[in-house]
Amino acid sequence: KATCDVLSEALGELDLRTHTREDLQATKRKLMESRKPSTVNKILTRMSTVLAWGVNNGVIERAFDKKLKITKGADSSREALSPEQVAELMAKAQEADSWVRWSASLGALTGARIGELHQLTKEDVRRVGGVWVIDINSRDGKALKNRYSARLVPLVAGVYGFDLEAFLRFVEAKTEGARLFDHGYGYFSQVNNSFLRTALGLEADRVQSFHSLRHSMASRLKACGVPAGIAQDILGHSSQ
Repeated sequence: KATCDVLSEALGELDLRTHTREDLQATKRKLMESRKPSTVNKILTRMSTVLAWGVNNGVIERAFDKKLKITKGADSSREALSPEQVAELMAKAQEADSWVRWSASLGALTGARIGELHQLTKEDVRRVGGVWVIDINSRDGKALKNRYSARLVPLVAGVYGFDLEAFLRFVEAKTEGARLFDHGYGYFSQVNNSFLRTALGLEADRVQSFHSLRHSMASRLKACGVPAGIAQDILGHSSQ
């Protein structure tokens, strides 16, 4: 919805039934004025999805969106948090007496995407072969980024001070079928990112954010010599 709102503002009064290639290039230039290339490409991808729907449903005759994406400088600028930063975040999280304690802890402990954590239900925290895990799945209407995203990620007691027993009490207090975090995604994401930046004294520049915990996990797995296949299974990656 947020992406579509941005597109609506950028397109203005343009009638997409009669749009031209130059119209879309002008929209791209407008988007680039205050956004990084990687962000602009995500917005353009959503625009292409909407335009394709329009063509397929006979709303518009043609879409002039091919090869609009930025090819130079479009790599993500997000940076991993250092092990010291992750430890500091976890220490601050243990002091937080709310659901943020557990969302931040799970982010640091598992490297899961923030959307994956937001969708977790009480039943997704379970024991497998004597090990407690979070079960990231597409059951009950959950959405996955791709088919490789479905996975089990172990919860290791004591890592960065993670209190597994306290977390399990938090889960047990939830009703059957309930989500662990009963807030809208936008609020959930905003609060978690704000908590991370405040805890670590970071600027809101998108270089380091909640998603950086995922990069941190990938870096640590590689540094510790974890086989690529196992690292991919933990992170839900399709390739190295």
